[in-house]
Amino acid sequence: MVAHGQAHQPRPRTPPYTQPGPGSPASPSGTVRCTAVSADLWPEPTVAPVRLAGCAIEATVPRVGGPSGNRALRVLGASGGGSRWSDLRSAGVGRRELAAAVGAGLVSRVGTGGYVLPGAPTAVVAAIRHSSAVGCISALDHRGLNLLTSPTRPHLVPARARSDRRVVWHARARCDDLAVSVPVALAQMGVCRPRVETLVALDAAVRAGRVDPDEVLAASRSRDRGDLLWALSHLDTRAESVLESALRAHLVAAGVQRIALQVELDGIGRVDMLIDGWLVVEADGFEDHATRAGYRADRRRGVAGVVGGWVTLRFGYEDITLRSAAVTTAVLATLARHRRGVFRTAPST
Repeated sequence: MVAHGQAHQPRPRTPPYTQPGPGSPASPSGTVRCTAVSADLWPEPTVAPVRLAGCAIEATVPRVGGPSGNRALRVLGASGGGSRWSDLRSAGVGRRELAAAVGAGLVSRVGTGGYVLPGAPTAVVAAIRHSSAVGCISALDHRGLNLLTSPTRPHLVPARARSDRRVVWHARARCDDLAVSVPVALAQMGVCRPRVETLVALDAAVRAGRVDPDEVLAASRSRDRGDLLWALSHLDTRAESVLESALRAHLVAAGVQRIALQVELDGIGRVDMLIDGWLVVEADGFEDHATRAGYRADRRRGVAGVVGGWVTLRFGYEDITLRSAAVTTAVLATLARHRRGVFRTAPST
């Protein structure tokens, strides 16, 4: 259910960088304060929104260049936070304009001919520094896909041989942008990441309409495609959050079968999973279950489940992400008890 996973969605992604028009209010010093905000949260009228996916920016932007001022900032924002001088020049950014932004501390030089905004994602900075492209799970994160966890190190696709141990390097792949395409990134995950993580990302991408499974298979260039083929064979877009996808993926990997998703049960409503037609398994996010209303709803659903004869197991975010082995063990043990008809009864007196 959507409510169960909303608390663990990645940080909100926002459209490209926007710059205030000539009529935007300015401070006495002739500057405009820009703050990163989400798409559904606008700042007070005196603050111009900076819209950059993955960045938390707090900057004072001088008005330069007339009505089209701060073109460098807009171009960098539209590029995901970083770009190379050749691309900036092609977009119409002049040297003086860029130098003014650098001098004001609004843009930083990176590597040879690279420029990034303050707070740009680590993978973007690394890609610009190494003249490479963002790849694998970092590319999916860059493109705003819902992921269960964010990468701890940037994943890059080099233009030529590189040897930075702070980076996870991937085989060269065609890339016409700062990051590889979604199909290529998913194909790279199939070689690089655990199969459960690949399945969760694949579920999310297909569910969001960002990729077709055949595109992912076509993008794979590795001979070692076992984990990717496994993920493609177990693709199911009915899960309504990455947390639900992760729980299902762990159970499938453990050999659990007959998993039905988003099932309506009398007296309970819709449940995340129904296994073997009697075991209800729920993936619970925190925010929507920590309120008084959520707490009451959970208690009522629990009572209705017992009355209706359903057995329910509920798992939280930390259970699914940090203790997945304990989760699968609990589900398998419950299924085994049911097959043996061994459930607790009141002791005889």
